[in-house]
Amino acid sequence: MLCVACESVSTRLEPGDLCRKCALPSRSEICEACFSNPPALDRTLAVFQYDGPIRDAALALKYDDLRAIGRQLGDLMAGALPIRAPDRTDAVVPVPVSAKRLRSRGYNQATLLAKRVARAIDRPLTESLLRRTRDTSPQVRAMSEADRRANVDGAFETLGNVDGMRILLIDDVMTTGATLNACATELKRAGAAQVSALVLCREL
Repeated sequence: MLCVACESVSTRLEPGDLCRKCALPSRSEICEACFSNPPALDRTLAVFQYDGPIRDAALALKYDDLRAIGRQLGDLMAGALPIRAPDRTDAVVPVPVSAKRLRSRGYNQATLLAKRVARAIDRPLTESLLRRTRDTSPQVRAMSEADRRANVDGAFETLGNVDGMRILLIDDVMTTGATLNACATELKRAGAAQVSALVLCREL
């Protein structure tokens, strides 16, 4: 559904040009902000910049009920993973949506992507490990950093046993990183040994 031409003009992100923690442009492996205030995430890999055709595809998946495109987008994400990713992953976990949004939308777009990633690396997709406890406002750039953190603070709950696990979080778009970091914080609080994130798009 995303043609070769549209995929080719979408801006791919090179891991070597990004901070390994927050996936923002950085001349060093870890940017100054993450070095000064380390996030809970151990590693973040973003495949595309959030613009152009890939942005349109992500929006169609999320808001236009174009679920079928999730297979293609998920495969693009899986293809960007390092070859040793399966050896470093115990479970693939989609970032959960609230029960209200799930009822309204009928599906979680992150789950559609995570299914393809889990299948590609032959690791279990585990939706039941993490639950969103309340509906939150969309994370937007206009919000202050403190407001973004407060918006998702305590919004997630670990339901299963994650002790010592290496978890790969999956989401469609990373705007500020506050949501993914809140998930990672909760998973590590519950005993996860390592939490990384793979996202289709990153706002820069």
